[in-house]
Amino acid sequence: MKKLKNYVRNKAKPEGSIAEGYVADEALTFCSMYLQGVHTKFNRPDRNVDVVISKRQLSVFESQCRPTSASKIIFLELAVRKTAEWSILYNCPEIQVYMEQEGSPECTEELLSLAHGSDINAHSYSACIVNGVRFVVHSRDIQHTIQNSGVAVPGIDGFTFYGQLEEIVELHYLNGYSVVLFRCKWFNTDPNKGRSITKNNITSININSEWYKDDQFIFATQAKQVFYIEDPSQRRNWRVVEDVNHRKIWDHPNINVVNEIDVVHDNSSSNFELIVDLGELPCMSLELRGQSSLVVDSLAAPVVDDEDFTNDEDEDEDVDIDDVELSENDDNASSVAQYCSSDESD
Repeated sequence: MKKLKNYVRNKAKPEGSIAEGYVADEALTFCSMYLQGVHTKFNRPDRNVDVVISKRQLSVFESQCRPTSASKIIFLELAVRKTAEWSILYNCPEIQVYMEQEGSPECTEELLSLAHGSDINAHSYSACIVNGVRFVVHSRDIQHTIQNSGVAVPGIDGFTFYGQLEEIVELHYLNGYSVVLFRCKWFNTDPNKGRSITKNNITSININSEWYKDDQFIFATQAKQVFYIEDPSQRRNWRVVEDVNHRKIWDHPNINVVNEIDVVHDNSSSNFELIVDLGELPCMSLELRGQSSLVVDSLAAPVVDDEDFTNDEDEDEDVDIDDVELSENDDNASSVAQYCSSDESD
């Protein structure tokens, strides 16, 4: 309704204004598809466009994002920097082979940069976009009515860690390599202690206490955004975890499989070709002045021309719509086309 109301220019004739504005909008949209070098809604980038980097030999250097705030140079204490570097090395599967080998393996440029360590100074951001999702640190998030600081990371044995984003840190290495890390505050959601409850596919967590204070860093690409809603059935320290499907983002590796995609909550669901299986349709027949014929027994219904229905006994008399009735399970039914005859002169 908001879109249609914006078409109204003459309040004395709102219907005509809506029709005229809609036709003009359709015409401009159609013409814009053929314009070259003009910024239109068909060629403009997405709102949450991400950074695309070349393929790296080490996966840790692929953890990038597009900052949406001003950068701030910060000094990392030795203990914090060592913790961040150890988190990077621990989550780099490519270097596990070198650690198990004896002697000095072949050293590449990326491996040399990673072994040298990061710089003392790092860059800090308050907001960024990674994997097409906008993240905002909690200190900035509490000043707005929206929420973009909820973070979830899958663990082992199906366990999921929940927390909130505290800081976005970018570590710099030799040869221009960098790694973006999220420093998160993890909530103590140990189910063995009753701090998380999952019932009817609804997860409630207790945010009263903190967990893993010495292990707060994760890759920016590992984070999944969630939202926390106050749980009225619990005490004030409990929150309900809400998972959402972002626009044009699917967890399934094959997005061509329509049956495994949540197209109901997807704004771009009209791009998919939906196939509906109607199963076995009931057989119905058409009664026409005491005579009947089969109407539907499959999806392949006969094509009826735009000609008048006439009676076999009296071709000059038109068929009244009130004389047409539907009934089920008529064994003497035949095709509808039998009653779709035209004049012999035609």
